[in-house]
Amino acid sequence: MRRRLPLILIGLSIACVPVEPDSDLFDPVPGYDGDHLAGRAAGEPPSPLPDAVQTVYIEPAPSFLNDRRWRQEVEAAFRAWEQVLDGARHYVVVGDRSVADVVVGFRDGEIQEAGACPTQVIDRELLAVTFAQDVPPCLRGRIYFRVDIGAARWTMHGAVEAGAVDVQTVAMHEAGHLLGLGHNDTVPRHIMNTAYGGVVRALTPGEGQDALDRLHAPKQRP
Repeated sequence: MRRRLPLILIGLSIACVPVEPDSDLFDPVPGYDGDHLAGRAAGEPPSPLPDAVQTVYIEPAPSFLNDRRWRQEVEAAFRAWEQVLDGARHYVVVGDRSVADVVVGFRDGEIQEAGACPTQVIDRELLAVTFAQDVPPCLRGRIYFRVDIGAARWTMHGAVEAGAVDVQTVAMHEAGHLLGLGHNDTVPRHIMNTAYGGVVRALTPGEGQDALDRLHAPKQRP
């Protein structure tokens, strides 16, 4: 079993102040609690992206994944949320990154965006990282999968086998963070469990209601 390590994000340049993501992620180590979010109490969820219609740009897959299938898996994750949100969210996949509200892609441990955006490092114990609403605009709406996930490997088609991590399952979890959901370990097999627990290809009405409750929650004043 891999060691449990705390989430620490460190900017590679001393001129950059690192900004912790709104989700620290689906960690492959059971029982790992990664809710260490800058400026929030432990367990406090992120703020959801505000627009009812959101455009999604899916970056090309790394060479070890089929690009067409990768795009299908990510889109299916967003469609799964659409089905349980009663019209509260609609996602449109676009081919132009510059107009996208949400960008999904892979990074090899390091995140660098254009302009003055802080450099981020994805902890090697994490599968992916999500930046929701309460971050600089250059990071907002970003979901980045980690290329190297150690002894595990990325798979598609819902493969259930030792060491396999399902792309669509992780994408569904990360999209949940964009809806304002934090981690939920009170319900077994909930898509927002802190630890990756195997393939999940459909969302439950309860998970949809959790997201609707977050979307309709009154906004807190600073």
